[in-house]
Amino acid sequence: MNYANYSYYSGTYGGSMIPEEQFNYCAARASEYIDQQTYDRISAEIPEELTNKISSCCCELAENIYRFSAASSGSGTSSGAGADISSEKIGQYSVTYHTGAETISALLNGNDTGLNDLLYSTISRHLGNTGLLYKGVD
Repeated sequence: MNYANYSYYSGTYGGSMIPEEQFNYCAARASEYIDQQTYDRISAEIPEELTNKISSCCCELAENIYRFSAASSGSGTSSGAGADISSEKIGQYSVTYHTGAETISALLNGNDTGLNDLLYSTISRHLGNTGLLYKGVD
């Protein structure tokens, strides 16, 4: 379940960085991150008083994910379609590509602490005072 849709993103949140056709993917990854950090406390039902905070958090996380994806999408590569050079060999020329989706998956699974720090900083700013990030026993 995505915690924000494109109409919320472009209207209420006022975002314009993410193209509409890529928003659902980024919002889905952001929503998965929210579920992970909130220990699925809101996956069944979002408390009404937190709806805007959670949706805004999702939008900002989606922008961060999009920004990292765009930076690592290999826009300068000749393969196009969001592929990034993963390895390249000069003697008997060989190139290996990986997709933007693989890059985001690797980033979200801890292979890039920079993105993880940014995402956690974002979610802490939006949801830190709600009790949703509490790691103890309820």
